[in-house]
Amino acid sequence: MVVAFDLGSEEFREIASLPGHEWYRYEFQRLCYLNGRISCISSYTSVGRLVGELRVKEDYGVESSWTKLASIDINGLSGLNFRPLAFSEKSGKMLLQIGWKKLAVYDVETKSIKDVSINDERTCVTSCACVGGLVSPCS
Repeated sequence: MVVAFDLGSEEFREIASLPGHEWYRYEFQRLCYLNGRISCISSYTSVGRLVGELRVKEDYGVESSWTKLASIDINGLSGLNFRPLAFSEKSGKMLLQIGWKKLAVYDVETKSIKDVSINDERTCVTSCACVGGLVSPCS
């Protein structure tokens, strides 16, 4: 369940349920904010391979409005500690943060991964989503 807090009314409300009624088959699900929309990356095992699905919420008032954007071959990634940072539907490429030290571009078509990290022992990658609003919390 995804819950929103309305700063104007100071009330919580449910805006979405996680995608899929077969939630029990997923090994993990992680919410993220991608291209201005709430997104969910889910993984499950299929024919001995770990597969990920990236879905975005199209309409917050409609439960079935999760749209699948891409499938990801997670076996090519180092573990489950990754998250999508940006996705280009036009090129089919996704920027991923993998662990604390690595950035990579994943090509959905070729299922290939290109490391775009800065190779420095002191490098630590952090990321966050910034969302603007019309209501200032200080007013």
